[in-house]
Amino acid sequence: MLDKNQFKEAFRRFVDGNPAATEHDAMDFCQSLIPAHRMAADYWLVDQCLQWFRWLQTQPGRVGYGPGGQTFESGALEEETH
Repeated sequence: MLDKNQFKEAFRRFVDGNPAATEHDAMDFCQSLIPAHRMAADYWLVDQCLQWFRWLQTQPGRVGYGPGGQTFESGALEEETH
């Protein structure tokens, strides 16, 4: 049986260690943690983690990519344009 707390902790460490990860990277990571025979039963964990990942991407101070691929902290791009 998959331990949901260990799963979520592993995902949090992945996100912390990969600030430029895409949603596709996050999904691949989540799916790599679930054995194939448990994927249908435990996919809700992937969905929950991806929802959190999407929310996290909108938070100020989050490092990501801007137009043209340059790295920026969330919020910094908006400040430069005003």
